[in-house]
Amino acid sequence: MGVFHEGERAVQKRAGVSAEARSLGRGISSVLPAGIGPFVEAQRMVILAAADDRGRLWASLVLGKPGFISAPDEHTLSLAAQLPAADPLR
Repeated sequence: MGVFHEGERAVQKRAGVSAEARSLGRGISSVLPAGIGPFVEAQRMVILAAADDRGRLWASLVLGKPGFISAPDEHTLSLAAQLPAADPLR
């Protein structure tokens, strides 16, 4: 099956990007790659995505100065930022 579910693969096929998706899918992993720290620490933004308790999906743009994102271990990205009070992901 790979990293993409059936619905994603159907959309990729309709868009004519199945080969590209297979290639990009090789970079998707359950762990962060070794040496990712300097890359994420240089970033000024990140997009958070999550489902709420009713199953609705939300995405939020979070901005900060370089260094506000860190990778303390191979399974965790940590953000030194707070979302606005009205943000659904807060």
